[in-house]
Amino acid sequence: MEFFSQRELSTFSTRASTSYDKNKEEDKKQFTTVRTLYDKLGYLAEQIQEATFPEGAIKIRRNPLNTTGTIFMPYLWAQVYPTKELAEQKTLAFTVSVDAKRYVDIKIDTVGLKDDDPIRKQYLEWRGDIFNSDIVKLFSFEDVLTLDWEQLINQMAKAAKGMLKDYYQFNKTVDRKEENMDSFIQEEFALNQILYGPPGTGKTYRTKNLSVQILNGTPGHSREEIKRQYDDLYKQGRIRFMTFHQGTTYEDFIEGIKPVLSADQEEEDSTVHYVIEDGVFKRMCVEASQEYVKLQSQEQSSVKTLTFSQLYDELVSQFEERLEHEETISIPQKSGSPINVVGTSSKGNLLLKHEDGQREYTASKSRLEKLFNAIDDFDNLPNIYSFFREVIGGSNASANWAVLNQIYKLKNDYSQDKKTAPQKSISYSDKLRAFERIDWSKVNPDQDVPKYLLIIDEINRGNVAAVLGELITLLEPDKRGGATESLEVTLPYSKSNFAVPPNLYLIGTMNTADRSVEALDTALRRRFSFTEVGPQPELLSPKAMIVSLLNMEVYADLNWQEEPYHSQASNLYAFLGVDRAAVEDPIRGSLPDQGERAWEEEDLAHLNVSDFTGVQLDSLLKAINNRIRRLIDKDHMIGHAYFM
Repeated sequence: MEFFSQRELSTFSTRASTSYDKNKEEDKKQFTTVRTLYDKLGYLAEQIQEATFPEGAIKIRRNPLNTTGTIFMPYLWAQVYPTKELAEQKTLAFTVSVDAKRYVDIKIDTVGLKDDDPIRKQYLEWRGDIFNSDIVKLFSFEDVLTLDWEQLINQMAKAAKGMLKDYYQFNKTVDRKEENMDSFIQEEFALNQILYGPPGTGKTYRTKNLSVQILNGTPGHSREEIKRQYDDLYKQGRIRFMTFHQGTTYEDFIEGIKPVLSADQEEEDSTVHYVIEDGVFKRMCVEASQEYVKLQSQEQSSVKTLTFSQLYDELVSQFEERLEHEETISIPQKSGSPINVVGTSSKGNLLLKHEDGQREYTASKSRLEKLFNAIDDFDNLPNIYSFFREVIGGSNASANWAVLNQIYKLKNDYSQDKKTAPQKSISYSDKLRAFERIDWSKVNPDQDVPKYLLIIDEINRGNVAAVLGELITLLEPDKRGGATESLEVTLPYSKSNFAVPPNLYLIGTMNTADRSVEALDTALRRRFSFTEVGPQPELLSPKAMIVSLLNMEVYADLNWQEEPYHSQASNLYAFLGVDRAAVEDPIRGSLPDQGERAWEEEDLAHLNVSDFTGVQLDSLLKAINNRIRRLIDKDHMIGHAYFM
């Protein structure tokens, strides 16, 4: 690429802050000249980024006109970020710019802050006079023209490296918004909220954005990045999605008794038995609560439950491996006489027999876990028969003691080696038992732990009062586990204690064309925060539709004339009644670098409303909804999604 020229710099300086008329040939020529200068500035920024921050990123505006397309800008800029993460934060950048005051510079600068912003004020005080600042490197136009690309890039890259320590030091100050993101989210996003509005307004679409903001604290990403983060969170089990309908019941949401076939459905001897099965919300509560289980002390029941599960699973694994090799596994009882491990049941319980005995004993995992939680000092147990009878009802005391003895030996072996039991994935049943044993009085609801979220689409289509049951009270922030007025209830089927963890968020969506907010149960309305999501006709403006087409991923690797982009663009331009050349000619050659940024409406600042003579969907939608609102009500308006 050719270096900066005297003509380009002079044209830019002369035309800065002057009006632009696209119908004047001279203005169009000078626009092209300044646009070329912008492309060269972009090249300079790219080279500085590659030389200084190979893992970094850049952002370039590329449009020499203001947002209305009527004034030449007095300042051309590109932002260089040391890392892609810092580029996503968009708080502080190394800005490479050409200024109409006849200099080219590289400096540390804030991003997107007005001069009255407290952080911007602090930055300006820190920077001081731009002509005598340690975080600004200036080159007059005259000095620039004495250099070549290599010399200018080297000098600017060296200056950027010299400012790097200052950059990170001040970024800590600027980054206070990021450091306080969790508290910001707590204030901005209620634990329980419902998005309501007419159909087609993007309520379900918006739940993904909200989910990522609440759980990751990273608003402002592209849609592709939001979807990627959402999918990652879903795979981690931190997000779940369900839709209410007329058949949704308490048993689906909390817990219920469900029929289960004991064998393959196609077998003649299949029998039906009934089990208590947890619903979607209860399962999310169990998963979210594990973050607090991890923080509790080793002596608390919830933690002991998981410790036992890991030890028991490891012991069973060792026994099964030995049984496969046809070994005889003999373990001592309390009396000293041996008892043999002969196998495991279909439910994972250990089967034992006395030597030369015929009777088979079962040492069940659930009973052993109760004993493990109840024992403080295994080596100094009182009479095991009375103690075991008190805890589990007194069955097979000798066999259960023999297995527990092996579990405690395994625990001691790991303790002596300063190791923990192998960290196998914890089953849901183990998590459930830990959840039921959490001491919520020891939980700090303000503790910074990973958050979980349940999305309930079409929440008003179900019988909300019947589906939520006693949960309606537990949802309140001050009734959650660990809160000042924390409440627990006993569930009707499992008879277990239940509390809602403070790190679980609920987002519901509600279609007001089916049912208005006023028709909802008053108790529900009091416990949820309601956010109206109305039609957004601005998303259907001609410029918005063109930008949407330009940013489609399927066209990312195509040039302007390649299919299917060319045909799709032609159809859209014909629909909007705009000349293709008027749209594309000023922006050709300035394609945003893939992965760095997307096209924005400001890139089309050279287009005016009068350039579009075809159908304008934004105006059409406004007219339709104004009519509906007058004749019916706003709850029955039409959403913008119907036109997209």
